[in-house]
Formats: sequence, C-alpha cells, structure tokens
Amino acid sequence: MKRGCLISLIALIAIVCLALGLVSVFLFTTPALLPSVQINSPRHGEQVAVGQGTLIQALARDAQKIRRVELWVDGQLLDAQTTNLPGGISPFPIVTPWQARTSGNHTIVVRAFNTIGGRGQATIVVNAADSADRDHDGIPDARDACPDQPGLPAARGCPAPSATDRDGDGVADSADACPDQPGTSLAQGCPDADSDGVRDSADACPREPGTGERNGCPAPGDTDSDGIADASDACPREPGSAGARGCPDSDSDGVADREDACADAPGAPGLGGCPDRDGDGVRDPLDLCPDVPGPASNAGCPPTGTGDRDGDGVDDGTDLAPGDAGSADSGGAPPPGGDGGEADGGGPGAHRSDDEVPGERGPFPDMGGEEAVNLVRLDALEFSVTQDYDRVYCYAGVVGRGMERIGPFNPLGERQWDIAAYAGGANSRTFGIPVGQALQLRVECMGVVGTGTIGAVYSMGSLTRSYDQSQWDGHVIAELSGATSPERGEPGHSFLVKFRLCLRSCDAAAFPPPHLTLQHLLFRRYLHWTWEGNRRNITGFILYVNGNRRATIRDANANRFNLHAYMPACSETNEYYVTAYRIDESGIRRESPPSNSIRLRGATCPRQVKVTFALLWLAPNTPDDFGPDGGPFYGTFWANGINEQRLEFRTGECHSFRWIYNCRTGWQHRMEGSIANIFAGIRNSSPELSGWNMYAPQVDYVIVELGREDDLTIGVNIMDEDVYSHDDTMLNAQQTFRAGETLPGEVTLQSNHSFVVVRIEEMGAP
Repeated sequence: MKRGCLISLIALIAIVCLALGLVSVFLFTTPALLPSVQINSPRHGEQVAVGQGTLIQALARDAQKIRRVELWVDGQLLDAQTTNLPGGISPFPIVTPWQARTSGNHTIVVRAFNTIGGRGQATIVVNAADSADRDHDGIPDARDACPDQPGLPAARGCPAPSATDRDGDGVADSADACPDQPGTSLAQGCPDADSDGVRDSADACPREPGTGERNGCPAPGDTDSDGIADASDACPREPGSAGARGCPDSDSDGVADREDACADAPGAPGLGGCPDRDGDGVRDPLDLCPDVPGPASNAGCPPTGTGDRDGDGVDDGTDLAPGDAGSADSGGAPPPGGDGGEADGGGPGAHRSDDEVPGERGPFPDMGGEEAVNLVRLDALEFSVTQDYDRVYCYAGVVGRGMERIGPFNPLGERQWDIAAYAGGANSRTFGIPVGQALQLRVECMGVVGTGTIGAVYSMGSLTRSYDQSQWDGHVIAELSGATSPERGEPGHSFLVKFRLCLRSCDAAAFPPPHLTLQHLLFRRYLHWTWEGNRRNITGFILYVNGNRRATIRDANANRFNLHAYMPACSETNEYYVTAYRIDESGIRRESPPSNSIRLRGATCPRQVKVTFALLWLAPNTPDDFGPDGGPFYGTFWANGINEQRLEFRTGECHSFRWIYNCRTGWQHRMEGSIANIFAGIRNSSPELSGWNMYAPQVDYVIVELGREDDLTIGVNIMDEDVYSHDDTMLNAQQTFRAGETLPGEVTLQSNHSFVVVRIEEMGAP
C-alpha cells in the first residue's frame, strides 16, 4: 500500500471514531434526575370561593424514591411531609385542605425532593372569588335556603319541587312545618334568613343570628352568640371559642384559624398553632426530622458533621439542596419561585407580518369606514364557565359598533364550551381598525338552565378591553369576566375566554403554535417540534405535562426535549404539549397557542407488598446467650421481589461484668415482643447499656414490588456477637412464595427455638 493511501485511511478511521464518540455523548448523556410532580386538584385556572375549603391533592414520583414533599401557597410553606422510611417512597401523595382568605389569583406550588438531591415541582394558579356558594347554583349562601343542594332562583336556591316535597327545600312535606315555603332543615323547613335555626315567623331578630332561648336574638353584648361578650371578643361577628378569644378555632388548640399556620392540626401557640412531635421547638411542617429532636438552625435535625458547602447553616447531610443556599425554615433549599423555580430572561420585540389575508370571513359587523385601517384577526380558542348550563351564548363586537350574537355553543364537558366552532379557525373574525388606534372589544355572555322556551337565564358578566398593536402578534390572551364591579354577572356566574389577535393573518403571526412529534432514539424518547415563526423574536419554549407547566426551555433554537425525567408512571398516561413564549420589555410572558398533544402510557404497574415484622421471640440456645458473653445482638429483617428492602439493627454493648445482670435481663426483655417496641427500646436505651454503634430503624416494615412473574421471599437473620467465642445464630429462616401463589395474611418464620411473626399485605399498584 502506498504511504499516501495509508495516511488517508488512518485519517478516515480517526474521523469516524470522533463522530461515533460525539454521537455517543449526544445520545447517552443522562439528564439530571428530577422527581415528577402532578397537582391533581384543583386544576390550573379553576375558580374557588374565598373562605371556602379547597382540598389540594398532588402526587410525586421518582425512580430514586421521594424523601420529602412540600406545599407552598403564594410563597408561604403551607404543609410539608417527610418520610421516615429508609430510602424514601414512591409514589408520595400529599393531601392538604386550604382556604383562600383573599380574592384574586393564588399561586400553588408542590415540590418534591428525591433521595439523591434532585428536586422537581409543579405550579398552578387558581382564582378566588368573594361570593361563597357551596352548592355552585349561582345563589350566594347568604340568600340560599338550601346552601348544600343546587337549586333554582325561583325556589330560593332549593331543588325543583316534587310530589313529597312541594316547596323543594329538601325537607319532606311530612316533616316540613312550612311545606309551601322553601326553608332550612334547622328551622324544620321554614324560612330562616339568618340561619340560626329559628324560623323567621318566630324570630324577633330575623336578620341577626341568635338563640332559641332569646327568640332568635343574640345575647346582649354578644353579637355572634358564642358566649363571649363583644368587648372581649376578637371576632364579635364570628362564633368562636374562649381559648381563641372568641374567634373560630377549627382544631381547638387555642390559636384562632386566621392566625394558625396549621389550622387543621392542633399545635402550640408559640409555634403558630402547629404540632411539634419531638418537642425541639421546630414545628413539624418545617422539621426535616419530626421524630428526632434537633436545633432549629439545622432544620430540626441532629447535626451530622458533614460540612456546609453552600454556607446556609444547614449540614449537607440534612440539607435538601446542599448545593444551593437556602434557610433552615425551608430545609436548606431556596423557596420555590412562582415559575417552577426557573427565572425567565428577556426577549426581543414582537414580530409583525405584512402578508395578505387569504379567504377572510366578514368582520363583526363592519370594517370601520373608508379611512386607512389595519386588519386585525380574532381567533377564539377556549371558553369555560363556573356553573352548569343547558345553553351558553355571547354577544361580542367592537366598542361603538354593532354587537353580534355567537352561539349557542356546543358543550365540550367539564364546563367547557366550543367557542372555536363559531369564532375560531376558519370562522375567526376580522376587524378594520383605523391606523394608530387600539382595538376595543366587548363581550357579554349568558347561561341558560332549562329547555325549550322555559328556563332561567343568568348573566355571566362582561368584558370591555383595549388591545394596542403590540398585542396583535398571535399570543394567547386569557380574560376573566367580573374583574371589576360593573362587569360582574350574577353572583357565582362568570366565564373565562382565551383567544388571540393577529395583524392580517394568524397563519403568519409571530406566535403560531408549534407542531409536535414523538421520536425514539435508542432507548430514549424525545419530543420534537417544528415552529414556523421567526425564532429571533422569541425567548424559548415551554413544556406542559398534563396541563402543568413543567419545563422552561430558554433556547429559541431548540427543537427537541428529552422526556427521560417526565415519563408517565406505570399504568398512567401523560399528555404533552409545547408552546413558544417571549418575555416582553415589561416582563410579561406571552405564549403561543399550544401545539398538538402527544400522549404516552406507562408500563403495567408492579404490585406493591407491605411486609411487617410484627413479633419476635428469641430463646437462648447456647450457655453464653444472655449471659456474661451475651450480646450485642445484631441482625436483618428482609424481603425481596423486583427490589430488596432490609431493616438492620444492632443493640448496645454488654461486655462489662459490672453490667452482667442488667444486660441479661434488659436485652432479654427487649428482644421479645413487638418489633416496633424493640426498635424503639434500642434507640432509647440507657447509656450504660448502649454502644456507640447501636442503631435501629424507625419502622418495622418494608415495601417491595412484584412483577407478574416475580416470587416474594421474606427472611430474618439474628446473631449474638461474642467476645470469647464465635458469634451464635439465634434465628435464621426464610420463606418464598411463588408468582401467582396467594399470599398469606400472616406467617411465622422459626429456627433454634426462636421465631418471628410476619404480616403480608398486598397494596396493589404503586
């Protein structure tokens, strides 16, 4: 071979190797593992009532297991739960009641920390309205004769009459003292305007809650009739308790609900009304070790001596985020931001398109005269309401011009109505707006309950808004009716409309929706998208998973996202979509309409089995057991299927002849009976019986997962460590249950005259 050919061949091989190396780095680089968090209730954009209880439900999952889940509302920690199970758990649910105390938007953030320091979160925003309407029938509780039953305005909020309930108030005629007048059950079916249980006809004070002994009037000087004089009552118009100075106190801990950081759990006044199980002065929601006393400066955990590389005062061994400075109150992690912990950068100005408008539908209802105009396209996207209706329609148009009726819309389910079929896509509207002027829109909507020509019509309020040319770029605009007093509809009735405005054509607007596809590369799955807009005019893209904003991609040129950290849990389905976004000069985020959705279903879930080691009996089988050479005892309780979980323990040292009797009787007592008590005894043993390496877990159970073809094996091994002879086996036994075999509720493992009782409980899918 010629020398030149040989050199060329070597160069070619080197180039190929370099290319393969780059491909390997690209394809096999593993992103940071982050917990997956899903807020299931309430939903993003949902409306709640001020002062009315709302249950926040969320679920965190991670292959690395979850260590802690936190719930933050408007930047304040509302609840936190930390598992005592070694190695964490997954899934990790959190369910917490919450009441909005003020009207307006509230940001709810649930974040989770896995066992290797990764953290993830989900964020939603809900809107709190002033009117309290428990049954959501549009009639405020203060005027609703049946506040817990949806009803009709004609029946003062009670259901429609029936043959056995003529006035429809929910009280049967046979028990109704006023069968032809809607009333309340407390007043035996009679009207009771102040809801004090005294019917209006017998109430000397029908507009003030009182007592039957005073003919419906409050006690003199006690407006709320709670037995506390107004002069001493911190809440004179709300019945309360003496311990809370006359204010409501749901958990009866002496701290008024309005001042109680843990209003649903009894606690100490000095801790803001929160519990403190270990008595270390750190309230449980803030305590990373709620069952072990520790200083507040180390988030309630004992010092670990592992250093503090982020300098926030919390030991690395305790710190939820040892690489990011935080505070002890947040477990050493920075508090979550309102944008999923991610800060957005700025972006360039809006893109303007001068393309001609193809095939436009007529305006609504005119083009604005003969003067020079801009053509503004309105593309309606979504429409949702706060009540259930049989029909929904709107009047809409440019302020100062005629109004067009659109609808009635077709229902889409879950109080969603198809406005796009009337004013979106090919049916979108075009307005002629004089050059230099803003577009002023007005929308007013109604809901109808009933069929045919009979039915109650409710006003859902109106919107009057002005949009200048900087907003005609195709980004999604969301407007909620009732933001100001003149725009409000009937109490409890409102609507949320989403649309976009485009100069000339939305097909060529700065914010068209991305188009999404799913790609498979080796063992990874990627979302891939194309976007037809000008990427110089956007900041990046946003990934949504099941309606929750999960990742902000600050790269305008990005076109792919690795789903490794966002794959669906077993037997569940995730829905993904992407939007383009820009942060304008004033810091306001503008987003495109969502892309098409991609759905992925997770693998079939393994079963979860809880194995509880309940009772233990150790019998001495050699002369030195429990004697001068007896102990310490050590051992392992274990179970395995797909994974293996172990509970390891070790008692204190017992070699000093001075403590022979105490060791023998003490450890013999501790090594028989409930294993939970044995473990607690080891952790709390007196110093003279405790070695420096004594340890025991906090729980007496393990949880293992079983696939369809996996066996379950449980076992125990306990040894007596000797100084003068070899260690003795006290108990060593195991048992296997084959795949498909019915698991027993309880089984006994025994050897050497000793035994352990084990309970087996199948928990289903994780």
